[in-house]
Amino acid sequence: MASILQALVVVLADQAGDDAAIRKEPMQKSEALSPRDERLIRIDEVLRRLPVSRAGFYAGIRSGRYPKPVRIGERIAAWRESEISALINSLKPVSLS
Repeated sequence: MASILQALVVVLADQAGDDAAIRKEPMQKSEALSPRDERLIRIDEVLRRLPVSRAGFYAGIRSGRYPKPVRIGERIAAWRESEISALINSLKPVSLS
């Protein structure tokens, strides 16, 4: 568990461009990110919240319309819940009439 948190801190610090924030020593339990600080959600949850297909979502990431994922493993990606919520809040309602 500690190695996962360590990897997550490195990934988040790397994406922020803050090399000084990268830790060499394991995080203490009291320093660990709480779920309230920043929740990461996987692609299935993102697609439940957005009215878009998986292919459309990935095309939107490439075009810059949708936020880029956070890599939390070699083959695992997630998105910051706050970024997805902000995206949803920025969408304009569509009139059906």
